[in-house]
Amino acid sequence: MRSKIVVIGILAGLLSCLWFSQNASQERSFTVRVPADFERSLSLVVAYEKEPIKGERNETLAAQRNVLDEIISACHTNVDITVLVSSEEAKTRAQQKVEENGVQGDKINFVDLDFNSLWIRDFGAIEIVDSSGAPKWLDFEYFLPGNSWIDDGGNYTGRPADDDAFKKFATLSDINTQKVPLVLHGGAIASNGNGLILISEAVFEWNHHRFDYDEKTTRGLFEQYFPGNQIEFIPPLQGEPTGHLDIFLVFVGEQTVLIGELDSAHDEFNKYRLDRIASRLKDLSYHGDSLNVRRIPMPIRGQQGTIGTYTNVVFANGKLLMPIYTGDESFREQAKAIYREVLPDWEIVEFHSDALMAAEGALHCVTWNNKVQKPDSSKH
Repeated sequence: MRSKIVVIGILAGLLSCLWFSQNASQERSFTVRVPADFERSLSLVVAYEKEPIKGERNETLAAQRNVLDEIISACHTNVDITVLVSSEEAKTRAQQKVEENGVQGDKINFVDLDFNSLWIRDFGAIEIVDSSGAPKWLDFEYFLPGNSWIDDGGNYTGRPADDDAFKKFATLSDINTQKVPLVLHGGAIASNGNGLILISEAVFEWNHHRFDYDEKTTRGLFEQYFPGNQIEFIPPLQGEPTGHLDIFLVFVGEQTVLIGELDSAHDEFNKYRLDRIASRLKDLSYHGDSLNVRRIPMPIRGQQGTIGTYTNVVFANGKLLMPIYTGDESFREQAKAIYREVLPDWEIVEFHSDALMAAEGALHCVTWNNKVQKPDSSKH
């Protein structure tokens, strides 16, 4: 009897090794690659939002435009800049600021294109490269249920021009683009650039509301559009309205990911959620190895004690823009030291981001890194 148990155990071990070998092989042979944020960019794209018809948001928009001006000024020496403009007023204002800030004319390109908002990361395409090296833009649906996209009359407005923007941008630029019948925001996905993709579990709710997909269908469609990749679905923060991962997570290398860290005295539920996410990613088998998971503080902002982010960053070819906030001094230096350690050859630049965080976003949300095929500016 004992010998039978031993034989069974040996067989089980062999089968397990065979499965692991096959699984690892599948992970290495992914057929599309999603470039990582930290990889070299061909250009950095921002969307210079036009003034609203009503005046209530003008002050907020002016502050947000100032952040865009500063991003352009800080990054143009490292990467070419493309500015999408949806009105003559926006174009004139952006051009004036570019000139005032001494931005080199040959490093910036203006593209007239209709869109609704400055949150280009979320309505921007997801870039992929297939096994032959051919680039493509995947144009996902841009949709958010709930009360975030409500006008002054309490009506759900949606953002149809945002949803159509990259289809038009690609047409202007002769870039191969595929429309995808799935909702995905750019802030809800993170890639390490070599076959590991993290996606927010918020996509299950979004796609149920938009297409009536169940979770199994949504999972299957993501596997279809990112074939051969190891896809892990990650829960978003509780109570955080965007459902995005870039609020608390960022890859800084193929094997290294930063995860936000909270104090239980401020937010006990999300502290333990982030701890569980960090533990899960540490235990994750990726190409037969484990990830290097580092923790980075999440700053507490203002009298209301709202949560900020140090992971919502901009990578600009050797220069990293890190968001900072009024009143976050106790966390700021710690976060900056972590980036200096994990990106020793990069320049780390602090960027005040209160105007963006007031609208539940930061630097990553208002930039889009073009990595696989630069649009042809002569066609605009």
